[in-house]
Amino acid sequence: MINARVMFTLCAAGAFTVLSTSIPASFLLKAAGPKNGVAAQPGDFANCTECHSTNLVNSGPGSMKSDMPTVWTPGQTYNLNVKIGDPVAIRWGFELVALDKNGDSAGTLTPIDSSTQVSVQGTTNREFIKHTQSGTQLGTVGAASWDFSWTAPSAGTGTVRFYAAGNAANGNNKNSGDFIYTMAKAVAEDGSGLRASLTLQPDSSSVRLGDAITIRARIRDHSGSSHSFVFVSRLILPNGNTYPSGSWLVGPINVNIAANLDETIDIVHNIPVSTPLITVEYQGFIGIAPSTLLDRDSFMLTIVP
Repeated sequence: MINARVMFTLCAAGAFTVLSTSIPASFLLKAAGPKNGVAAQPGDFANCTECHSTNLVNSGPGSMKSDMPTVWTPGQTYNLNVKIGDPVAIRWGFELVALDKNGDSAGTLTPIDSSTQVSVQGTTNREFIKHTQSGTQLGTVGAASWDFSWTAPSAGTGTVRFYAAGNAANGNNKNSGDFIYTMAKAVAEDGSGLRASLTLQPDSSSVRLGDAITIRARIRDHSGSSHSFVFVSRLILPNGNTYPSGSWLVGPINVNIAANLDETIDIVHNIPVSTPLITVEYQGFIGIAPSTLLDRDSFMLTIVP
């Protein structure tokens, strides 16, 4: 993991609409499975800290991982899994979604035992796989995992990105004291020629003045050989201008990745209280120096009071 810390110093004129959200009490996660839409997926990037809010996301001593192929073949079924490790947790949960480039569900997620279940979010028609009550594995110390299958979509779908959030819980039957982790991983369509992928996964889609936000740039090699990649990022302001003008907000950062493996850059942005209340597009790029672009990703970030 690579860490970077950057100070926002945006200057902008004019009035902009500020988007904000509040979290109702009905969002409490249940042992029988979380609500849909807390897999740290694009849009709001909501995760299980909506309820289990004692600790910041990804602040615990553990991690969340998943074994996935680097490429997919149309119509083929793959056995996938999600793993969470945390030295003090004794109860566990997760939620995962697979999305195409348009943000729609890609392929079909299917349980293979009683530890997982699938449900569809009515507002987005996204399909989520998550734990069941027996799948919380109460009493299991230190690590837990879930197995399920995924049937790949039709040809031409392109890169599929998997997003997930997991709960390493202390088993006190409350929403306090637990640690939440997130992960994201891209799987390229076979024959696409994609050498490396970039998936941006911020801890939130909004940040308050004076606070900090962590953006996780997850880079994966799909070429089958080791490479040195370069990561950079920038902002697109509401008026269409780039920020900073003529340079990069982050980077260039060099990332060395072994064949078919991945690396995460944790980028911490401190937001000064003087920052304007705007919604910006955060863009990230990876490539090979000096000028070969391989992949890009972006999301909307709102700065709130």
